[in-house]
Parts: sequence; C-alpha cells; structure tokens
Amino acid sequence: MKFMIAAGGTGGHIFPGLALAEEIKERDREHHIIFIGTKSGMETSIIHQHGYVLKTVWGKKLKQGSWQDRFLAILLLPVSFAQSLYLLMRERPDCIIGIGGYAAGPFILMASCLRFLTTIIEPNSIPGMTNRILGRFVRRIYVAFSRTINFFPEKKTLHTGNPVRSSLIQEYQDNRNNKPEGFNLLILGGSQGAHQINKTMLEALPYLERERTRISIYHQTGVAECTWIQKRYQERGWEAYVTPFINHLGQAYAQSDLVISRAGASTISEIIACCKPTLFIPYPYAADDHQRYNAESLVHEGAGRMIVGEEVTGQNLAHIILDFLNHPEKLTQISQRLEELSGRNARQEIINDCFNLLRAA
Repeated sequence: MKFMIAAGGTGGHIFPGLALAEEIKERDREHHIIFIGTKSGMETSIIHQHGYVLKTVWGKKLKQGSWQDRFLAILLLPVSFAQSLYLLMRERPDCIIGIGGYAAGPFILMASCLRFLTTIIEPNSIPGMTNRILGRFVRRIYVAFSRTINFFPEKKTLHTGNPVRSSLIQEYQDNRNNKPEGFNLLILGGSQGAHQINKTMLEALPYLERERTRISIYHQTGVAECTWIQKRYQERGWEAYVTPFINHLGQAYAQSDLVISRAGASTISEIIACCKPTLFIPYPYAADDHQRYNAESLVHEGAGRMIVGEEVTGQNLAHIILDFLNHPEKLTQISQRLEELSGRNARQEIINDCFNLLRAA
C-alpha cells in the first residue's frame, strides 16, 4: 500500500510523521511511504536522512507575518492546490495522513475533495485554524489530548495521543540505568532553539553558584545561539555541554533528572513516553497560545511544572531547579503521574485505524 504523510516545518510535525512511518514499515517493508512538505522547512534534510522520499509543494503562513506576506500566501494558494493535484493524480495513494506544516492544508484539502482517504492528527491541546477547517472534510481526526475532541465532529474523532518514534523510546530504555551521578539538567528549546530559555538559563547561573559541583547541564540551544551560549557558560566557569541539536534525544532524556523545555506537542509526547519530570516554559507567541494549553494539560494532572510571562526570570528558574535538587521526592511524584498517563501507544492506534478505514472503504 502507498501512504502519503504531510508533515513539515518543524520537528513537532516531522518527528510524529517519522514515528508513523516506522510503524507502517514495521508491519510490511513493502509499504510505500512518501512525505509531503515544502522546500523551506526542516523536512528537506530530516526526511532524507531517515531514508524516505520527500515531495514538495508551495506553502507559506497565512496568519502571521506582514500583510504583504499574507496577501502573497493567499495569492499563491492556487499554485499549492495545482501542485497537490498533480502529485495526487500521479501517486494515487491509498491513505493520506496530515500532521502539519505549510503544505499540509492545501494538500489534505485537495485530497479530500478528490475523495482519497484522508486523516489528520491534531497534536496540540488547542487546534489551529487549518485543522479546524480540515476536520470538516477528512475521514478521521486523531487528537493528542482528550479536551481537543470538543473542537471536532465527535463521531469521527479519536483520542490516541501523539505518535512517538519507537527508536527514541528504545534509546531511552537502553540508557535509563546509565544516568551520571549528580543532578542532571537537560535544557531543550525545540528543534530550532529558544532564545528566551537560553537567556533565562544564563541569568539563573549566579543563583545556582553554590550548587555548581552538584549540577550538570546539557543544553540544546539551536544553531543560531550555540557559540554565544557556550562562551557565556565558559565565562561564568560552568562546564556545560552545549549543542545546537541533539541527535540521540532518547539517551539525553534517560540521563537527565529534570528537563527544562518549550511545550510543543512532540516534546510533550516524548516527556510522557519517557516519564521525565519537566519544567515547561511555553513559547509565548505560539498560535492560539497552544503551548501554554499543552503544558497546562500536564500541570493540572500534577505531571509537570510551568512558568509563563513575568515568572520567566533567572531567579525564579534557579529557585525551581534548587527546589527539585533539594527535594528529589518531587521528581519521583511527577514521574509517577507521567507513568499513569503513558499507557497509550498512539502510533499503533493510529495505523490500526487507518488500516480499518482502508478495509471498510
């Protein structure tokens, strides 16, 4: 069978797509998988690195940017639809899964109009405008959070969780007993880094000075700020491991005691799968403030901590780190709550349902 997965832009869309591709290939290596994205997103490098075919269509933000950018995006939408039509008629897939990215909207809408079997995944607690529209046309909607069901037609919406790569979970399992001594911080800014988290962590260092010998820092900065952050740690006498991107994220989760991170949907799902205590600092300019709502879904369950707005200061960050450092039972409590939430296998549930839909077609 032939599957097309529309996923691009950021790791939050791409990695769940790769998780589904893994699941499909594990069932039958002969299944054919094609990813759909744009030429400007991270997918241009990541998809090929994992051995999959990527086809591109034109895509651009409709809600953000200058009015000129938005006008151009609307003006060129017919190009996106025409490219989508060409790819669909040439490839004729059996099933199409949309996860996100600028190309996903036009591609899934065109496929639905042509009566291909289409499904979408809404990874965030609050769905974006594109998926709210697509939800009216696709055959099935898979949501990561139970509260999200209220935004879509109930009869065709399934609460599955968000897919996580089996390779990441296996890497976590293989390394969970090899955690270094001391208190190990893992700082994540998402696939592209986070200036706010980078800056706040540096501001926290003076307040952590007395515990420097007990704290180890593994800091993923993004490409743009890696050299600058590394230099600042060195100037302050901290031997932090600084990297623009983490290739072995499962190992990094396994060897950490506390994660400090954005609250993108993919990260939330990985945190749940690895049962890793996390302090969330949501991206304040995310569409519909969805990162804050993502984090709140865990915080309200006692499965994480969060600081937002004016709370995001070096002093507050240091205070929370020291609180966990000096009260490790709080880390244990959060891990236990995450374990209670981690029972779902989203990638299996989603692909099982896709095959059921194909058999019923």
